Amino acid sequence: MIYVYTAWVTRNKIPATYGAVMGGLLLAASITIAYACLKLYDEPVREWLKRRFLVRGT
Repeated sequence: MIYVYTAWVTRNKIPATYGAVMGGLLLAASITIAYACLKLYDEPVREWLKRRFLVRGT
């Protein structure tokens, strides 16, 4: 996403104020996507792996 944004800004000669607004939106979108991946994929998979492979033997 960052590379697409950078290419868009440099190729189209985007003004700094508009580029900053779009950059802020890109940052917010990136954080939202990362948080969703954490909660919807990473944590459930880690929990499943923990139950699957770290079962204590009695």
